[in-house]
Amino acid sequence: MPGFQKVFLAYRDKGFSLIAVATSDPDPLSMVKALGIVFPVVWSNKQAHRDYGNIFSLPASFLIGKDGRIIKKVIGMYSETDLRSDVEQALK
Repeated sequence: MPGFQKVFLAYRDKGFSLIAVATSDPDPLSMVKALGIVFPVVWSNKQAHRDYGNIFSLPASFLIGKDGRIIKKVIGMYSETDLRSDVEQALK
């Protein structure tokens, strides 16, 4: 999450947005506050899991282009370096 936060802060003024999806934490608000997260966090539901490819493993990350299509899907850890590189490419 700290890497996502850094990338979000670096690129939000260039058209990049980030949304975290909470899946099981009973109190995501306390997690958001504890980590100092400044990007939106929403609750997941069955439809979201279905719409984004039947997510059965977490973490799962999706880089979505300006047209709303998925550019990249990462199951497992998405490093700050890789995310930063992918965001730079997507914003070109």
